[in-house]
Order: sequence, then structure tokens, then C-alpha cells
Amino acid sequence: MSDMEDDYDFDYEDDDMEEMDDEEIDIENQYYTAKGMLEEDVQEAITGFKEVLSMEEDKSEWGFRACKQLCKVYFSKECFEETLSWYTKLLGYLDAVTKNKSEKTVGRLLDHVGTSSQTEFLLTFYNLTLDKLKDSSNSRLVFKVQMKLTKVWMAQKLYSKTLRVRNQIHT
Repeated sequence: MSDMEDDYDFDYEDDDMEEMDDEEIDIENQYYTAKGMLEEDVQEAITGFKEVLSMEEDKSEWGFRACKQLCKVYFSKECFEETLSWYTKLLGYLDAVTKNKSEKTVGRLLDHVGTSSQTEFLLTFYNLTLDKLKDSSNSRLVFKVQMKLTKVWMAQKLYSKTLRVRNQIHT
């Protein structure tokens, strides 16, 4: 029996790992607290999401999610410059999350902001996305953005620009 006791007699001392886990838990809790405030007090939720970002040492999924929520909040308030600012920050987090997560989130945000009638905002939003994705291998998302951009240009009767996108797609 003493052999069995020896097998289970070990000390696991990795305070750095435990501390990191506590930090991640605090960030996650802050995120969900802020998200819970969205319906009660939007300004408090905004402050909470910004706090998530200030708590991070390195870019993480929680910062990515906080940026996404800030984009959605500012868009719903029709604060388009703020939306673009937070979207730019979100694009900087793409490497911190999986390709699938980033594609899904960006795709949903594209659909969400696509309801706007603010042409300049949409063009800037779509071009920001294309600029970020130009060196990526995410051709499906690039195609989706190009199609949304084409739709805006067609509504503006800028057919020559739609032809350029068509040519880019074919190359």
C-alpha cells in the first residue's frame, strides 16, 4: 500500500498558472457582468466592456467579444465613428481567436451593419474588413464582403466599381 500512497503523494506548485486562471476568470466575469447590463444601463455596459479590454495582458477571446459588443452597442446608438473605431480594434483581435470564430463573428457583424442606410459608413466598414483580410486565406469571408460592397455600389448606380469587384473575384 505504501507504493500507492507514493503515487498520489506529489506537490503541484505552479502559482503562475493558477494566477493566470484567476485573471482569465476575472476577465470572463467582467465580460458577462457587462453583457448583463446591456438591457438595464447601456452606458454601464460600455464601461464594463472597456474594462474587459483594460484587464487583458494579451489579446484574448474576451477582448474580441467585448469589441464585438461595443460595435453592436454603438451601431444601435447610430454612433458610426465609434462603431468603426471598435470594429478596427476587433479586427486586431482576429489572430487571438479561431478562424471559425472570427469568420462567424465578422460575418454576423457584416449582416448586422448591412441594415444601415449610411452609405459612407458601410463603404468604410466593408473596406476596413477587406484591408484586414487581404493577406488572409479566408476567401469565403472576402467573397462575402465583396458581395456586400457590390450591393452598396449597385444601389448607388456605380456600376464600374461593381465590375472591378467582379474582375477581382474572377482572378
